[in-house]
Amino acid sequence: MKKFMLSLMAFLGMALCFTACGDKEKEEKQADPTESGASLYESYAKYKEAEETNNDVKKIEAGVSLYMAYKAYDDNKDNKEWMSEFTKSAASTAVEAKTDIDINDKEAAKTALTDKLLTALTDGSIEGASNKAEQIQAAAEIYKILNGVF
Repeated sequence: MKKFMLSLMAFLGMALCFTACGDKEKEEKQADPTESGASLYESYAKYKEAEETNNDVKKIEAGVSLYMAYKAYDDNKDNKEWMSEFTKSAASTAVEAKTDIDINDKEAAKTALTDKLLTALTDGSIEGASNKAEQIQAAAEIYKILNGVF
């Protein structure tokens, strides 16, 4: 986990250096919950795969992607409709990726996983983050939660 945090912090530090002078007047667009949910699971799966193969570059890529999914979640977590679509999308992507689930059981698995993920994300263990370091820590907490859910 220390390697993950160090790698993630180094990569995000580089990203912050290049984006620090961006245009602040651009309107913030609300992230699409379906895309963000799918990205959440895909980022988690890519990180797990990179961890198994011990590929640091892939870990960093997946870590940044996971952080972006966290940012979408953090920006919209108070919107119940958005959270519902977000968790449904993440659960659906996860269930569809599993080859050992019978096609007749997939809908029940999606519903159960959606409920479990929504509970895990809204139980209060991920607190709001006011600065980048806290946001990185929160993204790491999401990874820990995903380990328990997926």
